[in-house]
Amino acid sequence: MNITLSTLTGTTVEDVRSILVRGFMGVSTDTANCLIRASSVYSICSGVILAIDRSFKTDDWCVTVEVDSQRWIRYCGLSSTGVLVGQQLVKGTLVGYGNKGTMQLEYCTSNKSLFPVRLLGRQLYKHDPTPIIFTKQDISEVL
Repeated sequence: MNITLSTLTGTTVEDVRSILVRGFMGVSTDTANCLIRASSVYSICSGVILAIDRSFKTDDWCVTVEVDSQRWIRYCGLSSTGVLVGQQLVKGTLVGYGNKGTMQLEYCTSNKSLFPVRLLGRQLYKHDPTPIIFTKQDISEVL
């Protein structure tokens, strides 16, 4: 069983291929994420909600969770969310709902990449989230 994806989707995920629509491509800022089949989206780790933004292009929501000052997890492509900026999340908290049954998972760190994310006067960079998705450890041990 994949613990991280099971937490993210709120369902038991035995076969990652059944819910991973597209892995990290890193060709543009729009593909610097993993596209995952998920109707309900749950937090894969504890943290504080740093920002909740709405895309001008798609009208979808993106919730940015600050794991620590060097790392963010972003749950994007959400049709709705019921969380608030500043809210403390624990692993497994409902973050929102995937638009048309999918969402994008982004992983940002202070290590530079071609894909900067600027929020509240800070800048981190998008990186491939697949090491987090495919870890055999509890995500709290990795993040």
